[in-house]
Amino acid sequence: MKPSPRNRLFAWLVTAFVLSVLVLLVWFLPVVAAVLFVACVTVVAVAVGKTKGLWSGVKLFIKEMLFGW
Repeated sequence: MKPSPRNRLFAWLVTAFVLSVLVLLVWFLPVVAAVLFVACVTVVAVAVGKTKGLWSGVKLFIKEMLFGW
């Protein structure tokens, strides 16, 4: 029994959609994670800079960028 062309087209479209979503997750999720990491480190460095001084905040930011990731 051969599947109808309409069902076959629907199956190909679903397969293409699932594969494209997986590719987008693998491609863009690390970029989103990196942006969130930089934003969080910046917020913490600014807070430390306001309480302990500018150079402490700068040192913390550099240390976290080099060794925190």
